[in-house]
Amino acid sequence: MKKNVVLLLMLFPLFLYGQVGNEVPVKNGKVVFSETILTPKKAGEIKDTVLKWLEEDFLPGKGAIANVDTINNMIVCRVMETLTMEKKDWHQFVMHMRYTLVVECKTNQCVLTVNNIGYIEPEALQTSKDNIAVYSAESVLIDRQYKEAFIKDPIDKIQKATINNIED
Repeated sequence: MKKNVVLLLMLFPLFLYGQVGNEVPVKNGKVVFSETILTPKKAGEIKDTVLKWLEEDFLPGKGAIANVDTINNMIVCRVMETLTMEKKDWHQFVMHMRYTLVVECKTNQCVLTVNNIGYIEPEALQTSKDNIAVYSAESVLIDRQYKEAFIKDPIDKIQKATINNIED
């Protein structure tokens, strides 16, 4: 069991490596990162292993489990991470990236999907908890509709930081 947990955890950071590069994966007009990991385990065993890892290592301080479907062996998490894209003495370019992580555990495979990606400016979280402006990944990465004063090519920086964050 311990050997399989280690193997799964070693593969998790690489789960999107093969598809990302500089391209943003789009499915039905939405930005969706997805990868299937093959494993010799049964669905319930995979779910238990992933659930433990999520609760103990991945989610503390940055997210929560929204749903655990024990019948279909599916886990849904909401995650928010900070992307620091540029740091200068007088200014830094930071965005919070909010997304949904869906883990579908099937016999001999684990399907990991990152979707519902949105970006939030740090100032928005500091000023209001009710009406927070969220820029969708589609508007930023596909439609390229985001501007930031004093930052050259902010969309390219957000795209690169998003891909690097998901790869890590």
